[in-house]
Order: sequence, then C-alpha cells, then structure tokens
Amino acid sequence: MNLIIKPATHKNLDEVKDLLLENNLPTADIYERDIQFLTAMLFEETVAVIGVEIHNKNGLLRSLAVKEEYKNKGIGEMMIKELITHSFSNGLKELFLLTTTADRYFEKFFFTRVERNLVPPAIKASREFSRICPASAIVMKRPLA
Repeated sequence: MNLIIKPATHKNLDEVKDLLLENNLPTADIYERDIQFLTAMLFEETVAVIGVEIHNKNGLLRSLAVKEEYKNKGIGEMMIKELITHSFSNGLKELFLLTTTADRYFEKFFFTRVERNLVPPAIKASREFSRICPASAIVMKRPLA
C-alpha cells in the first residue's frame, strides 16, 4: 500500500470533516487554528485522518478516523504512531485523549487512564473536553519524553 501521511491543509479540511462525519466523530471545531490534522492519502484519496489540538506543551488527540473500506489494515496504527512522532517533534510533552469506546485500543500505544482532575487546565478548557465530549468519556494520557 502506497500510503502518504501528511499535514492537512485548508484545502482538504472539508474532506477531513466528511471522514469524521462518516465515523460519527465531532466536527464542530475542526476549523480552529490550534488543531493540526494529519491525513493519509492513497493516490488522491483521503483514507484516514487524525488530529492534535495544541495547548502549550500538551496535546489533545483528536478524532482518529479511517474510511470503512480501509479499516483493519493497520492504517489507524500508522496514524497514531505518526501523530505521536509529529507531536514530539513539535515540542509537546504529553498527549491526552477522550474516548467512550476505544480505551483498550489506545492502551497499545502506552496511553493510560487518568482522573479528570489531573488534566492540565488548558486541556480541560478546550471545547472538546468541556463541551463536545460527554463527561462520562474516559480520559487517557501518554508522556512523549
């Protein structure tokens, strides 16, 4: 598979939004400047997306989505690994995420559950954390150092 992972541009944010919607993931704030998306391209088709919302030296992993016909081919794993590398290269110290269903999946990438009160204030204040995801979502953290 000749997959190319690269940063999303303003030109393909609508494709990012469509893929997130196909996977029933939130899109309310994807056009905000502090969210960086990576896309996986196969030829000219966007087949996967993942994002990180940056808050100081911390990141909030945003919405891993893979097109249905490309699921279970290792693309999600490649996207997470690339996002971790991208985040570390950009000086982030920790990644956080919220999930209602994929905590076991993210444990494979060394994310561990944390209590909400241990999350940095800037992450807690994000729209994703404070309004978009339900309060029942599991919070996970992964150090990058």
